[in-house]
Order: sequence, then structure tokens, then C-alpha cells
Amino acid sequence: MKLDKTAFMRAVALMMMSWAALPIVYWLLIRNKDTPKKEEPKK
Repeated sequence: MKLDKTAFMRAVALMMMSWAALPIVYWLLIRNKDTPKKEEPKK
């Protein structure tokens, strides 16, 4: 089985980016939960 290096590197890069985004997304969710939200006008 021959491994396509470019596809493999893209998959690894995507995985790394998603792992890097995890703590950021987590922090945003926690921050949004702690701060009282303003009521948005419904359209």
C-alpha cells in the first residue's frame, strides 16, 4: 500500500489545527456561560 504524502500531511495538519482549536473553543464556551447575555432582538 503506497501512502500519498501530501494527503497524509494535510490530514495531520488538519488534526493539529483541530487539537489547537479545542482549548480556545472550550474557553469561549466557558466565558460565554459566565457572562450574562444581552437579549438579542428577534427578527
